[in-house]
Amino acid sequence: MSEKFADLTVHAPWFKDHPALTNLVEGFLGIVMARSYFSNAAGKKNPFVSVIEQAEMSVRLEGLEKQIPKEGSCVVTANHSHGGPDAIALSAKCLELRPDTIVLANAELMKLPGVDELFLPVSILQEESAAAENSKSLRTMLKHVRYGGCVVVFPAGRVAYWQDGQIQDPPWNDHIVSLIQRMKATVVPVWFFGGTPAWMQICSKLSGFVRTALIPRGLREMKGKEIVGRVGEAFPSERLKAHDKGWLRKHLESLRELGN
Repeated sequence: MSEKFADLTVHAPWFKDHPALTNLVEGFLGIVMARSYFSNAAGKKNPFVSVIEQAEMSVRLEGLEKQIPKEGSCVVTANHSHGGPDAIALSAKCLELRPDTIVLANAELMKLPGVDELFLPVSILQEESAAAENSKSLRTMLKHVRYGGCVVVFPAGRVAYWQDGQIQDPPWNDHIVSLIQRMKATVVPVWFFGGTPAWMQICSKLSGFVRTALIPRGLREMKGKEIVGRVGEAFPSERLKAHDKGWLRKHLESLRELGN
């Protein structure tokens, strides 16, 4: 039997002896809902569209189709203000425009049905095997882009939270940014407005698994709402070589100042 996504009894064995409480917590976190959404979407060419429809969520990413090239190497990079919802929204839209899109994603999400060919897993849970698995995914990402593919990347790797008077990504992964600098690709920056509720931002600081377990709750919080992003002007990755690693983040964050 395959392991379930965000299984509390695996990551917190104490729950094995408390099945009623496990069901209650998984229900509150939206884990059961997420499993159901992706199970219903499994087998579809673009499962993310199905998940968005089931969540009754709408997506506004005006101009994305003008910035993403119809073919050729492309990296779409975005902030992670909502966690699950922004990743699902951007993946859905990119996959519509570029069927060769793959997404660098939290390894735990690979346990959701129907996404194994669309996600490249990156572990954030400090497991011993994580370094080797992460390196394999990053090499696959480089190869995919080198051969003209499209990839979606969230360099923070974690959901944004309240800092210095506003919602901001945690520190970006410099290695990911370095890889983007090495790619001969079109870079498309996307800024998502808004964020998760304050209580989720506080809880997400507790541990890697807590952050992962809260991903479905973020989707539940967006049920019936619109997620809005601003798409910046695409540019060649060669431009990054003229700047330090922090430039890409500053450039992306500048899109926020334009408003939504």
